[in-house]
Amino acid sequence: MASLIRLLHPARRALPRALTTASIVILRPAAVVSPVGRRYFSQTLSAKAEEKEEGEEDEEVAELTSEGITFEEDSDTSSPPRKPEPTPAIISALEVISRITPTPGDITAPSNPQLAYLRLLVEYGAPNPEELHENITRQEASAWIDRATPVTQVPATPGQWRRARWLINFGYAPEEKLRKGMRSVEMKAWLDAGAKKMKEKDEARRANPVLRAKPASEKQLRRAAYLAELSEPPIPLPWGEGAPTRGEAGDFIQRRGEELKSEGKLWLAGAPLPEQRDDPPSGRLVNAAKRLGIDPGRKTRGQLSDEVSEIKRVKERA
Repeated sequence: MASLIRLLHPARRALPRALTTASIVILRPAAVVSPVGRRYFSQTLSAKAEEKEEGEEDEEVAELTSEGITFEEDSDTSSPPRKPEPTPAIISALEVISRITPTPGDITAPSNPQLAYLRLLVEYGAPNPEELHENITRQEASAWIDRATPVTQVPATPGQWRRARWLINFGYAPEEKLRKGMRSVEMKAWLDAGAKKMKEKDEARRANPVLRAKPASEKQLRRAAYLAELSEPPIPLPWGEGAPTRGEAGDFIQRRGEELKSEGKLWLAGAPLPEQRDDPPSGRLVNAAKRLGIDPGRKTRGQLSDEVSEIKRVKERA
């Protein structure tokens, strides 16, 4: 049996510069993950996975594939895509991208993640790089990326590897093994399958009658009361002065979220509670702000949430 090399958690030590292994064996982590953590995987963990770790370099994709994952020595080898020799068109397009500087809060300009991916696609020989220009809009950049991605051999990005690690750490056991040289499109399919499986698992867990019969958590009660107050006039809670179960509170919260969405006010459903406004912003909120071109700075959770919500409202009206 092939020997296994268990790598320590990335926060504990630096990763090796070179890896001689190619395929990844997916093992369930020894640590116990709370059900509450799993519940919010699709909303929270994907965002956390996008956070850049201090000292990390985007170019070192090979190192990122091993973070928190176990490798097997005698496994299948895949060669990662290679960058072509820079042509005048590639050099010119990279210079154009480097001159694009989004203004904070400008939702019409390409986002920083878009610019990073545009650069990656161009470096790996995406067709028609001459179509990129300094005044390109976010919508145009997105359309160009959609056209170039399926036909460009680009390696899986650091952000994709981080999301894969989060899936594995939260109990996803995939049918298809990860490979060191995976392309970005292959990794996207792997991640989509993982997110779907975890969502199904989460929905099955939440439908468990034993879990639904437990008393509602304090967090659920506060969120339900907040959502009830958003109506004009405030709507009464279905359970009145009684003590709801977790299932009853969860159903009410979900129903109110759907109602707010139909009213074009979905952003209100996830706004921080009044007592949370002075807290530090969550990783998910920070990443949402960065994607919209907002500098989180030293803003509180309430301040940053207000700025993100305002841009989303403007975007919905546009």
